Amino acid sequence: EDLLTYARQDELRLEEFDLPVLINEVMSSISLPEDIRVTVNLPKTRFMISDRDKVRQIILNLIQNSLDAMDKGGSLTITAEDKKNSTGLSVSDTGIGIDSDSTDKVFKPFYTTKAKGTGLGLAIVWRYISALGGKISVESEKDKGTTFRILIPKKIKKVA
Repeated sequence: EDLLTYARQDELRLEEFDLPVLINEVMSSISLPEDIRVTVNLPKTRFMISDRDKVRQIILNLIQNSLDAMDKGGSLTITAEDKKNSTGLSVSDTGIGIDSDSTDKVFKPFYTTKAKGTGLGLAIVWRYISALGGKISVESEKDKGTTFRILIPKKIKKVA
């Protein structure tokens, strides 16, 4: 499924949506382990004009990546914040972290440190964020956790 998603070159389908509602929908679609504490910090409303399905997939992949990194439990924190012309979103975990040699590679297709991973989840995130005109960064410390930070324009224009 990841391979098909990565290979597909779909166009952007722009619509207005409420980001906190979308994040809550994603969270309720995931079965969270009992040993994971979740904190969600969201504004009451944060309307965007973007591709709702792509933003949903970005959020889902980042959360799933965090959950995979916390096989012994931990904390997951999701924060959305209003910036001047964009919406900031961060997904942080207290998992195993990423060593400094790997942080530059995590967005490359087929790169994985997981025994059962495809190496496409974060590559899909990178591709979708790029298509939406956004940016992503990763901060991580081995055995302490990882934070992915993204910025997505509040309103994107259809690209020719």
